[in-house]
Amino acid sequence: MNTPIKKCDFTVGQVIDSRYRVDKILGEGAFGKVFRVKNEKDETFALKILKLWEVDQEISKGLQERFVMEFETGRITSNYLVQAYEYGQTSGNPYFVMEYCPNGDLSKYANRTDMQRVASEILFGLKDLHAQGKVHRDLKPENVLFNKSWRTLLTDFGIAGDRNKRLTERNIMGRPLQIFGTFAYMPPEQVNRERWNATVLPTTDIFSFGVVMYQVFTGALPFGPLNNYNDLG
Repeated sequence: MNTPIKKCDFTVGQVIDSRYRVDKILGEGAFGKVFRVKNEKDETFALKILKLWEVDQEISKGLQERFVMEFETGRITSNYLVQAYEYGQTSGNPYFVMEYCPNGDLSKYANRTDMQRVASEILFGLKDLHAQGKVHRDLKPENVLFNKSWRTLLTDFGIAGDRNKRLTERNIMGRPLQIFGTFAYMPPEQVNRERWNATVLPTTDIFSFGVVMYQVFTGALPFGPLNNYNDLG
């Protein structure tokens, strides 16, 4: 029997699932919200919750499948991927607990002097993903974090592709209904609706890596400010 879905828009000081006290709200998107939380041992984690109470029923199943895949991707053993630890549910809304990275993301540190090391660690993270048949598909500075030791970790596997599983919803002609990713960092094949099979290839991430590094070193995007599909035309 499914648990009824209830609104659980937690604020600082409240406790999630009787175990994790909210310390800070880290960010929020259309479907998810991320908190900094502490457990009963006063250990710090990040907790991401899927806001099913705000989701239309027709897209709920697909979102939950991607959320589970995001958690499973975070379970890949790697020194260069944000690690996911526990999956749970509160008031019918799934959540998972993951490693907290206190030093922010790459977009804040474009002038770092150790960028060669950072670039190498990004590639190590991609290598570990690709070795498990995963493709990130949304590599950008905001998804490159620094842990407490300043090691570079990849995060946000919400649209990560699995070459053995197809989560993309398609129309009756077999073409994708949606394009996932951030346009400024996407290779041509990821944007092209006619080539949906090509969007779950490691080369997708390598293209995005090149864009990220270009931006870090020059302060600009290689193809200009691309925000939506129409900018590509």
